[in-house]
Amino acid sequence: MSDAWTFREVRGDNRRILRNAWLVGGGIAVTGSAALALGARRAMRRWERSALSAEEMAHSPSAKDVRVVRSDGAELAVFVHGDPKGVRTSEEPSLFVLAHGWTNDSRVWAPVARRLVDRGHAVVTYDHRGHGQSRGEVSSFELQTLADDLWAVLEEVDARDAVVAGHSMGGITAQALATTYSGRLRERVKAIVLVATACDKIARQRLADRFGPLLVAHPRLDRAMLTPGLGPLLVRRTVGKDACRAHLDTMCEMFAATSPQARSGFLKAMVAMDLSESLATIDVPVTVIAGERDTLLPLRHSRRIASLVEGARLVEIPDAGHMLPIEVPHLLSEILAEAAEARAPSTESLTGAI
Repeated sequence: MSDAWTFREVRGDNRRILRNAWLVGGGIAVTGSAALALGARRAMRRWERSALSAEEMAHSPSAKDVRVVRSDGAELAVFVHGDPKGVRTSEEPSLFVLAHGWTNDSRVWAPVARRLVDRGHAVVTYDHRGHGQSRGEVSSFELQTLADDLWAVLEEVDARDAVVAGHSMGGITAQALATTYSGRLRERVKAIVLVATACDKIARQRLADRFGPLLVAHPRLDRAMLTPGLGPLLVRRTVGKDACRAHLDTMCEMFAATSPQARSGFLKAMVAMDLSESLATIDVPVTVIAGERDTLLPLRHSRRIASLVEGARLVEIPDAGHMLPIEVPHLLSEILAEAAEARAPSTESLTGAI
């Protein structure tokens, strides 16, 4: 009897200990959650007061919409700002063709495009297949397909002496274009600018390589991205020291507007890519630009590209992150204009730029 009584007492003590532990743990969790929520609200208010212009991505220069239909049925949305044929009548204005990154669309380049158009240049932006306003089922997620699409855009606008700039996956597309169309590149392209991009090894963890494409295609991620109190927090690390709420909201919208198949398929292609051996064949001037606070494609990737492309110049921007076209459009427009003049940026590191 005494043993049974003791067991019941011990069992009761254990229950009290577990109950108290749950209460303490729950209190810590609630306190931590409240602290996180408070920190998130403060961050949101700070991002809303950002000195960065909330209108940067909202207002693109007026454009002519063009549709480029590919042989597999994909329909690329192309936006022509200015007259790409007319600019060649002058020695000063130039044509810029700008390719956006993974899960973005042509809106990313709007701040840069507006500055270039205001200077009298012509600018062509477009949405990759599966992104933005481009339509049609995506049948191929190969990087070569993206390069072929970019070449088709160049042909559609009859580009001559164009500066091709690519951000992130757009930079990968530009590298694939330059290496696979090397024999014909100079027919249409005079210089290439690679912005916050890579040529290989964008992921080094097997679990990330395996499950990343599944995660980015999950419908719950779309819902999270479009949740006002959560989406901006998920994309905050894509920018550097300063963040603007309107920019973060637009990035969430662009992610959700990208087809899940394109998000997954192109991520797989980039994880598996290795363009490093072919970069030495690029025979037009190349400028590589990187943000020193880029956590998605860290600075080492840009430095590697610059070391592999003969004569390439590297511009490192302090305090900037991955989304350089919206973080530092004033600097990018200047560097692009310099590339059009066939001269490299005057400095390899821009200090105090932001």
